[in-house]
Amino acid sequence: MNYHVRVLDGYYSVPYDLVGQTLDVRVTRTTVEIFSAGVRIASHRRCERKGQYQTSFAHMPSSHQAQASWTPARILKWARTIGPSTQVVCETIMSGRHYPEQGFNQCRGIFNLASKVYTPERVEAACERAIAIHSPLYKSVVSILKNGLDAFPLTPPAGPPPIEHQNIRGTEYYKELLAGGQENVTC
Repeated sequence: MNYHVRVLDGYYSVPYDLVGQTLDVRVTRTTVEIFSAGVRIASHRRCERKGQYQTSFAHMPSSHQAQASWTPARILKWARTIGPSTQVVCETIMSGRHYPEQGFNQCRGIFNLASKVYTPERVEAACERAIAIHSPLYKSVVSILKNGLDAFPLTPPAGPPPIEHQNIRGTEYYKELLAGGQENVTC
């Protein structure tokens, strides 16, 4: 479906106009060759890891070729224009994948939020909160924005001052008690 054929747990690209056709494959220790009607249409170095992709730029449709110009550095540069927390979220999204490219759609989703749905300031605040709650993910950023949590301060407001009363001993009493040895205390 995505102009790749699965061979021995690896994925190898073929020209996108061949999607849906039956192809022949020859596998050696180092190479995977793909044939259509006896003509070799692709040759790739054999994948080293399960689930790895080998993609030839020429096999991509033009829309994917344009997308291929995106790099992790370009994504992070763009994220930095929104703010440092957005950059951290995008770095985390990409580093959490086997291949950074697998996180590009979520990063571009964050950029879409900042340019079409919410203001960049709100998206940056949502990314900051996502980092603070240890969930720097696209779905967390979306949830924070939908629920308006980006508008609340990250630190909780200070609580009431401690209660001062003669029946409350506090930490100092117990420090003195431990330092001076045991005493007979009646409760």
